[in-house]
Amino acid sequence: MTTSTITLPARAMADTIHRALSVMGREDPHPLLEYAHFWTQDGHLLMEASDQLRLLRTRTAAVSEDAVDVLVHRLHLSRIAGLVPDKERIPVPVYDYEEASTVSRDPAEGMEARIIPDESGISVTVGETTLRVPTAPVSDWDRINLAASWRSHMTSNHVSSTAWSLSLIAPLISAVATSEHVIADFREKTTLLTISDHSIALICALQYTASDLPKAAELWPDLLEEASR
Repeated sequence: MTTSTITLPARAMADTIHRALSVMGREDPHPLLEYAHFWTQDGHLLMEASDQLRLLRTRTAAVSEDAVDVLVHRLHLSRIAGLVPDKERIPVPVYDYEEASTVSRDPAEGMEARIIPDESGISVTVGETTLRVPTAPVSDWDRINLAASWRSHMTSNHVSSTAWSLSLIAPLISAVATSEHVIADFREKTTLLTISDHSIALICALQYTASDLPKAAELWPDLLEEASR
């Protein structure tokens, strides 16, 4: 591996890691799904993670001297994110008749993270603290063939209805979304979510079709009739 340094804001690194972790750690995953794909490309640090039902790609701007392409275990990702102090809520003085309020303060504002890979791991420095964690070769990632999922989705022109489990969708959106809207494209058995300008995800459909679900015309007859007039 060519020695290089990745430099980016510490908060941006932590946020990117937390987005990846939002789709990891479900019960009985494939062993390789305990890892996230961690790489640099076109001025970005990218991460890809999956639990077989959800596949997330997320990125943040970063300065990298050379390409880095490795796998990092989710427990080590949590340790890396832990180098960045949490945001704090600071009480705001108010008059007796006003409702108490707080403002957010980020102790990591202005802090940089430096990531230096070596032959078998990466060293991450935030402030005065450096943590080294082992990595796995990216060649292992090919064994679960996640790239094929992206390719088959992007090249498909067939659009149809699908159904999601809210337990899969809600944690993902709450951890990743930074805008008011989520764009969903329905294609075959997966749904592509454009969650924000930094993250997209594939969501696998459940094992039943839209025909198994209640019909809107049956549940909301008055409302739909009113809308058709």
